[in-house]
Amino acid sequence: MFRKVSTLAAFLVILPLVAWAQNTGKLAGTVVDRSTNDPLPGATVVIEGTQLGTATNANGEYFIIGVPVGSYSIRASFVGFEDLVYQAVEVNAGYTREVDFALGEDVEQLGELVVEYERPLIQKDAIGVPKVVTAEEIENLPVRGVTSVAAIQGGVVSDEGACAQTHGCLNVRGGREEEVVFFVDGVKVIGNAAVAAQSVQEQEMIIGSLPAKYGDAMSGVISISTKSGGNNFFGSLEGITSEVLDDFGYNLLSGSVGGPLVGGLGFFAAAEYQSHTDRDPHSVGPIVLSEDRINHLNQNPEVLRFQDADGNTSYVPIPGDIAPDVDTDGDGTLDAVSFATMMQAMGAGTDFVLDSPLPINGGEVEPIDNFSESTTIPNRNLDLFRINGNLTWDLGSAITVRATGRYEDFERTVFNTLRGTIPDFALNADRLRTDTQNTYGFGGSWTHRLSNSTFYQLSADWSQYERYLHNPFFDNDVRNSLFLGDVDHESNATAARYRLWNGTDSVFVQRFADGQSPNREGLYSSIGQPGAGLDTYQHDKDQQFRISANATTQVGLHQIEFGGEFEQRTERLYVAFDQLGGVQTMARFYNDGDVEAGAENGVDSWDELGYSSVKEFINYYGFNYLGTAETNDEDIDTFVEGALGGCSDNPGSPQCDTAPYEPVYYAGYIQDKIEYRDLVLNLGLRVDVFDNNTFKLRDNHALVEIVRAGTIADRPGNISDDAAVYFNANGDAVGYRDNGTSNFYDASGQQALGSDITRLGAPQVPEGKSKQISSAVFEDYEPLTTWMPRIGVSFPVTDQALFFAHYDKTAQRPFEVTHDGINEYFLASQGTQRVNNNGLKPTETTEYELGFRQRVGARSAFTISGFYKTIDNLIALETIAFGFPNGYTFYGNNDFGTVKGVQFEFDLRRTNNVAFNANYTMQFAAGTGSDNNTATQIAWRGPSDGSGFPNTISPLDFDRRHSLNLNIDYRLGKGEGPEVGGIAFLQNFGFNVVWALRSGKPYTKLQGPNPAFNSFILPPAGSLNGDNISWSNMMNARVDYRFNLSQSLSMTAFLWVQNVLNSDNVLNVYQATGLPDEDGWRTSGEGRDFLSNQELPENASYLYGARVADPTNFGIPRQLRLGLRVNF
Repeated sequence: MFRKVSTLAAFLVILPLVAWAQNTGKLAGTVVDRSTNDPLPGATVVIEGTQLGTATNANGEYFIIGVPVGSYSIRASFVGFEDLVYQAVEVNAGYTREVDFALGEDVEQLGELVVEYERPLIQKDAIGVPKVVTAEEIENLPVRGVTSVAAIQGGVVSDEGACAQTHGCLNVRGGREEEVVFFVDGVKVIGNAAVAAQSVQEQEMIIGSLPAKYGDAMSGVISISTKSGGNNFFGSLEGITSEVLDDFGYNLLSGSVGGPLVGGLGFFAAAEYQSHTDRDPHSVGPIVLSEDRINHLNQNPEVLRFQDADGNTSYVPIPGDIAPDVDTDGDGTLDAVSFATMMQAMGAGTDFVLDSPLPINGGEVEPIDNFSESTTIPNRNLDLFRINGNLTWDLGSAITVRATGRYEDFERTVFNTLRGTIPDFALNADRLRTDTQNTYGFGGSWTHRLSNSTFYQLSADWSQYERYLHNPFFDNDVRNSLFLGDVDHESNATAARYRLWNGTDSVFVQRFADGQSPNREGLYSSIGQPGAGLDTYQHDKDQQFRISANATTQVGLHQIEFGGEFEQRTERLYVAFDQLGGVQTMARFYNDGDVEAGAENGVDSWDELGYSSVKEFINYYGFNYLGTAETNDEDIDTFVEGALGGCSDNPGSPQCDTAPYEPVYYAGYIQDKIEYRDLVLNLGLRVDVFDNNTFKLRDNHALVEIVRAGTIADRPGNISDDAAVYFNANGDAVGYRDNGTSNFYDASGQQALGSDITRLGAPQVPEGKSKQISSAVFEDYEPLTTWMPRIGVSFPVTDQALFFAHYDKTAQRPFEVTHDGINEYFLASQGTQRVNNNGLKPTETTEYELGFRQRVGARSAFTISGFYKTIDNLIALETIAFGFPNGYTFYGNNDFGTVKGVQFEFDLRRTNNVAFNANYTMQFAAGTGSDNNTATQIAWRGPSDGSGFPNTISPLDFDRRHSLNLNIDYRLGKGEGPEVGGIAFLQNFGFNVVWALRSGKPYTKLQGPNPAFNSFILPPAGSLNGDNISWSNMMNARVDYRFNLSQSLSMTAFLWVQNVLNSDNVLNVYQATGLPDEDGWRTSGEGRDFLSNQELPENASYLYGARVADPTNFGIPRQLRLGLRVNF
C-alpha cells in the first residue's frame, strides 16, 4: 500500500540491489625488517582460508577492508625472509584490527614462524564504550542468551529471571526497553532473534556512539555476527540438564556443524532445543494445594454450612454431580426429608442440620493446613526450538555470496488474568492460556571487492513473526471462540458444577448458563475461585521485507562508507478480549438448543455472528471482523456504513474489512573514518524517513466533522480557519480551540481554560452531516524526515592513554501504540475508549560523551567516561477530556527525559591464568514517564480540564543508581596446575564467575494501602519515585574440566550454578509498605473490617496474604545445571 510517491520512488531505486549483509571489519598494519626496523615494500599479507590479501606500499603499510567477522590466521611473507603467521586474530565488526609484522631473514630456512596473536588492550578506534564478546568468552560465561550476556555490560539495567531471556527487558543508559534494537548479521530483528547460542561468532553491545550505518535505534544496538563455514570441518554438541539437581526441569540440547562443501562453497548450521518445567522460578515459591485437593475443589467447588446442637459448624461439599433439583418425595421442594437424604449423601451426618441453603465457595473454607509452599510455580512450562545457518560461496577472489536462514518455535503456558500465582487454584486449567510464537526468515548478500581498497554489499531479507494466544482446550482457530463460554464444554466443567438456591421453588438450580462463569468479586477477584478463568484469543502476524546497499572505499586516510536501506512491514492483529462480558459470552448465541437470554438470534458457527455482536471486545486490523481471513483493503466510509448495520445484517460482509498496518522506513547515510597515525575521527550523517503509511486524525479532539472557524465571519483575528468553534444553545460562538490541541480561546480570542469554554457550549456538526465518524476527519500521514549528525573522535595523549568524545543525534520511529484500525476509532466515536495514535512522531535523542582510556602496565587497562543525553517526543497517554462527540484517551509525543552518568571499566588480560573484568555505572535517569502508560498509574495533580501533563521530571522506574559487574575467569592450560605422580591432574580446569551488585529501582510511596482487588491508587506520600527497593546481588558460576581426546576432539564437563549465594533479591514491592510480600491492607481498618465479615476470617486473611506474597516480586533461586560439551 504505497500512497506516497516518494515512498514508491525510493523502493524502485533500491529494488534492483538484492541483498543478508555480513558484518565486516578492517585489517591494517606494517611489515618491517626485524633487525633494522626498515619497511618492507611489496611484502604480501594474506588471510589464510580466504581469498583476501594485499601487498604493502612503499612505507611497508597495508590494509584489507571488508573482512568478515571471525578469527583468522594472518600470514606475512617477503622474499628472503621467513613467513610470520599470527593465529587467532579476531576481526570485529566496524573496527580496525592492527597487526604489525617484523620479519626476520630466513637464514636457517625454517620457512615460517607461528605466533599466537593477542588483542590490544586499547582499541584505538572504539569511540564510546562498545563491548565485544567473542564466541569463546560466551561459551565460558555462566549466563546464556543474547540478553543475559548484554545485561552484564556497563550502562545496562535488567532484572534477573525470565525477563533476561527476552528481548524486551533491557534499559540502556536510561532509555525505555524498545529503544534497544537487535541485529543478526546486519538484519534487524522482528519477533525473536531465532539464533542458537552455538552459532554466535561475536556479540557486540554498542552504547552511546552509534555508527551512522545504524538507524531506528536510540539507547543501544546489539549486533550479533554468526559463524560461517571454513576450509575445515568443525562443530560441537552440548547437553545441559537440571533434572537431578533441582525441581525446575531445565533441559537443553544443542549442536552445530560447519565446513566446506564444493567449489568454494561453505556451510554452517546450528540448532537448539530447550524445555523448562518452570521457566521462571523465584526464590520465594507460591502457596499451593496438593493436586488431589485441587481436583477435589474442581469437582466440588461449593459447600453447605451445617451446625449441630452444640453450635459446631461443619462444611460439607456439594457433590458436583448432584442433581440440580434434588427432591426425594416428588413434591417439588426440598423439605427436611430431602435435606436429610442429601446430607447423608454428602456425608454431613445425622447430628447436623443445615444452617443455610446458600452455597459457599469451597476454597473459602479450605483448611489452612492443606496449603504449603511450593518451590516451583505450576504450569509455567516452556518448549523452544531454534535453528539457523548459512551458505557462503566464494565466486573467485572478488565476489562472495551468502544465504542465511533462521527459524524458532516457542510455546509456553501463561496465566490469563493475574500475574502472580493463585493459591487455591494454581493448577486450574481454566486459568491458563497457550502462547505459541514462531519466527522465521531468510536472506542473501552479494559482496563484491572491486579492489583491495573498495568493496560494496547488496543485501535483502524477509522475516515473519506469528503469535497465537488461546485456550489450551482448543486449537488456535478463532472460530473456537464461540465455545469458550459453553458451560457444557469440558473446559468449563467446574463452572457447570456450581449451584444456586432458588428460594421460591426451594430447589437447587444450575448457577451458570452459557457465556457465564464464577464471578470474581471482592476477595475472590484477588485469589480467584474454581472455574473462574477468563478467555483471551489473540493472533499477531508481522512480516518485514528489507533491502540495503552499502559501499566502502579507502582513499588515503579516509575510510568512506555510504549506503541506504528500505524496509516495509506488514502487521496484522486480531484480539478478542477477556474482559467481563467479553468473548466468552459469545457462547450464549450458540444454537445448542438453548439460546440464552440476551442473544437475539442463535447461530451454528462463529462465521454467522454479526459485527454488532462482537464489536465491543475485539481489536483488529489486517483481518476481517471475525478474524477468520486476512484482508488487505479498507474504505473508511464503507466500514462505517457496515458497522452501523450492514455487517450485522450480512455476517461476514467485507464492508467491515480492515487493511493491515504497513509502515515504511527508508534511510541513507555516509560516514568518514579518518585514521591519522593514532588519531581517529568519525564523521557521519544519517537521514531517516518514516512513513506510518496510514490514516490519522486531522484534529485529535474531533472524531466527527465539526464546524470550523473559517465559516465564522466575525471571528477574532488570532483564530485560524481550521480552529474548532464552540456554540451555545442559541447558536452563538462562545469559544474556539486550535486545531489538534487543547489551546482554548473565548469569544474575543483571549486564551481560556477548556473547562470554562465547554461549560458554555460545544462543537456543532455541519449542516447535512451526521454525527458519525467518516473519512473527512482523517488525512494521510505525511512522511517525517530526521537528520542525524554523528561526530566522534579518539586522540592519544601518550602512547598508553587516549581521550575520546562524541556527539550523537539518534531517532527511532514509534513501535508501540502506533496504529489502530478504523474499528477502534469508530468505537471511540460511540463512547469513551482508549485509541492508539496513528500520527505519532519519531522519538529523538541527543547524547554527549567524554571519556579516557589508560593502559596500566603490560596486561591491564581502564576506561572512564561521562555521558549526558536528552530524550524528546517520548510517547505518553493523554486524556482528550473535551473530545467530540465524547472524550477518550489517546497517545501523544508528550514525555521527555534526561539521563546523565559515569561508566568505569577495568580489564585485566589473562595473567597467571586469571582474566578479570569489572564495570561500574552510576546514572541518574529522570523523565516525565517511564513508559507510555505511566499516566494511568499516577494521579497527576494537573489542570482540571484533564489536558495537563507533568512538566517536571522525576526518577524513572528503571533509574538504577549504581550497578557493578565483576567477572573473573580462571583457566589452567595443558600441563599446568598441581601435580601428583608427575601428572597435572587439574590441567584444562577452569571456572568463570559473574557477580552483579545493584542498587534498587525507585518506586512511589503511597499514603496508604488499598486491596489487591481494587485498582484505585491512593495519592503519593512523597515525591514521585522518591523511595528505592533494597540492593540486590547475584553471583553466577561455571566450573568446567576439558578432556582433550585428540588434536581435533575435546570434551568439556561443567557445572553451571545460578544464584550461587541463594540470595532472596527483591524485584518489586508494594507501594504502601515497601515490602515484597505484604501490601499492608490486612492490618488496616478497612482490611480488618472486610476480612472479619468473610465466612472464615482467619482463612480469608491467610488466602489474601498468600496472594500478595507474590513470587514474581522476588528474583531467581539457586539453580544447578550439569552440562557436557563436545567440540570437534
